[in-house]
Amino acid sequence: MPARPTTAQPRVARPLTRKLSRLVALAPDETAILDDLQSDTRVIRRNREIITEGRKYDALLILIDGVSIRCRILHDAVARY
Repeated sequence: MPARPTTAQPRVARPLTRKLSRLVALAPDETAILDDLQSDTRVIRRNREIITEGRKYDALLILIDGVSIRCRILHDAVARY
């Protein structure tokens, strides 16, 4: 009987995992943890807040692509960078 083709997709390293693996040797369990941290993704459109002061977050946010800056909006509505 001929071998059945597999339907499993090859694992593609996520961006952070790929970058860290260039710097240090990662154990399989470490790779799995890093991949799990990057499993949920969301797109943030430009000129939107990623983190809001005073809000509690229950997840780690990793910037995969793009640029972010930090600023604080003061009570007089002036942005300070």
